[in-house]
Order: sequence, then C-alpha cells, then structure tokens
Amino acid sequence: MQRKAAYDDFRSNLHLGGSASKVKLSPTESKMAINCAKSLGLRVAGVDILRSSKGPKVIEVNFFPKP
Repeated sequence: MQRKAAYDDFRSNLHLGGSASKVKLSPTESKMAINCAKSLGLRVAGVDILRSSKGPKVIEVNFFPKP
C-alpha cells in the first residue's frame, strides 16, 4: 500500500486524512521486505519502504503480534 498525506499535512496517517492506494512492489522491494522480516525472526511484519532517487530504503519494520 502507498500512503499519501492530505494536502495540508506532511503525515500520511489514514486517520489524519491521508489516503492509501494499492501499489505493485518491485522485485527489489519485495526481497527487501521479506529479508527484513526474516532477519528479525518475524512471520508477519509491516515494512515501511521509502522510494528514493537512490533506490528503495527501509525506514521502519513493524511487528504485528499473533492472535
């Protein structure tokens, strides 16, 4: 998912008026996300990736506990 901030804010949180859209990950982004989760021993994780002019950068990994 790609998040975008509301026009009058820099934060892209959905509850603050940001929007979300479906996005296709590149093979590099997909591999990065999987490797991040595996390296932390996580089966489920949210990996925040920033697309930059120098390529994708991981900025945060979020853990979601099992139910």
